[in-house]
Amino acid sequence: MKKLVILTGIVALVLAFTGTAVLARDDDDHGRDNRKGCFEGQCSDFALFDGTNPANLDTKSRTGVVCGVTNGKHNALVPGRSFTYHIVVTNDGSGPLECKVIYTDLDFVRYKIPLGTSFSVSQAAGSGANDAAVRLDCDANVSGSMSVQGPKGVFCVSCDENDAFCDKIINTLD
Repeated sequence: MKKLVILTGIVALVLAFTGTAVLARDDDDHGRDNRKGCFEGQCSDFALFDGTNPANLDTKSRTGVVCGVTNGKHNALVPGRSFTYHIVVTNDGSGPLECKVIYTDLDFVRYKIPLGTSFSVSQAAGSGANDAAVRLDCDANVSGSMSVQGPKGVFCVSCDENDAFCDKIINTLD
């Protein structure tokens, strides 16, 4: 019985000190602010896309993501707030495919992706009205992700489920 009391006391002490350490660490935010996805003034967001699922394709059999920086109400783009975007794409199709990075002014860069390969790129954007948002627009049978890092208000939205929103930001259906 004496051993059980001693063992219970040791377990109680260990739990008490462990709980105190966890609570102390939880009280320190280590530079995080209260905004979701933000750390020391830098925020991030990401979105996935899947063109291997026919239900995710738009009327042109394409898929993608749009990222940028919005105002506090998330109802307008904010030019002049720089951000960095990162893209990763895999070609799961039956031949070479293409992705385009399209800017707000509809200028674009094409990337050809050979069958069975992956592609990644990181770029800066957001310095003016022409690149306040960036849209990744890909052929069917590709999948991947796009992320963004920058000031408060950065966002990424998958066009798989939000074609109307994506087209409102950067319309590729001309």
